[in-house]
Amino acid sequence: MKIKLLPLFAVAAVALLVTVGPVHAELIGHWEFDNSGDVGQATVSSDLETVGDAAYSASGKIGGALALDGSGDYLRVDESHTLATGLPTGDASYTLAAFIQTTTNGGRGIIGWGNYGSNGQVNAFRTTAVGEFGSTGGILNYGWGGPFDSGVAAGGTHPGTIYDGQWHHVAATYDSTSSTKRLYFDGAEIGSDVVLGNDLNVGSANFRIGSTNGGEFMNGLLDDVRVYDIVLSESEISALSTPDSFDPNVNGDDNYDDLDLNIILSNFVADADPGGGEPDYNQSNLDDLLLVFGSPASGNASTVPEPASMVLLLFGAMGLMGLRRRK
Repeated sequence: MKIKLLPLFAVAAVALLVTVGPVHAELIGHWEFDNSGDVGQATVSSDLETVGDAAYSASGKIGGALALDGSGDYLRVDESHTLATGLPTGDASYTLAAFIQTTTNGGRGIIGWGNYGSNGQVNAFRTTAVGEFGSTGGILNYGWGGPFDSGVAAGGTHPGTIYDGQWHHVAATYDSTSSTKRLYFDGAEIGSDVVLGNDLNVGSANFRIGSTNGGEFMNGLLDDVRVYDIVLSESEISALSTPDSFDPNVNGDDNYDDLDLNIILSNFVADADPGGGEPDYNQSNLDDLLLVFGSPASGNASTVPEPASMVLLLFGAMGLMGLRRRK
């Protein structure tokens, strides 16, 4: 009897987690580059038009990708370089994230906007050349000028790693409450900087993907470019960097919600042994649940459990682990 109650305890705890309700974090810009007929189509925010030879590639990290040759190619909203809908300006917190694949050693734009040439009025994210600012080659999130620049000496990767022609995940965050920027490479933090004594005042002009500062054109592939209006944690960024491990958007509608949860919970109830014996409640089921409640969404929101909800999920996990020990 105890064996049968344990999985029910796990399911009940997770059901209560849904009842308590998660806190939603906004994904305000998302470009997946999966539409071969319209590579600038947005999942979230504004659709973009191509400039130069910017084109679709079928060789993406996740489906398609944006192919750029480093010679004037990029994406924009329109000729006026209007800011894509919803992206943060002023001193708002943010997270920028993308997959890049390049063999070009140089300062190449990933995404950026603002008033270039004016201190603190830019949010630009690009690669750095080997030797630039003493770097071994890495990434830079700059605001233009002095204390507004972040990652100048703190964003290096292992020499040449970022230019090895492999897919790498890069991310930058800015926390307006502490004026702190952080840089991430393949899911791990590689540097941080504080905007000393100043707030950012990012403008709404000059928006581009694949180019920053009116140039700095990317030569290579970009995929899964994202903008959040919150500071994602290192664990959330790590989850973004490993999309092949598991996609908690199991029903494919680009939202992590109760529909996904219902599918995963059914694995607890219907995941039977091949011989028709006891249900096999395994670690993979638990990992799926944790990812649903801990990963940034590929739709409009990601779900982050409140502390009380996490306690309920912990009780469910304990029940599941207790069942595994008894088998």
